[in-house]
Amino acid sequence: MAVITVTALALAVGVSERRRAEEALDQLNRTLERRIQDRTNTLQSTVEQLQELDRLKSAFVGIVS
Repeated sequence: MAVITVTALALAVGVSERRRAEEALDQLNRTLERRIQDRTNTLQSTVEQLQELDRLKSAFVGIVS
């Protein structure tokens, strides 16, 4: 009986640790997804700014020539 109790306790601890690890992994994934989205937004904004600068440069060169 004691062996079964110890085995059940070991399994319960293993399941509990696994759940904590899965929750930590889920939280890490959410954090990474948020960071990726933030960086993507920043890059998109930068691309748009560069496109506007390129358009202005082309207009300037067209006027000067």
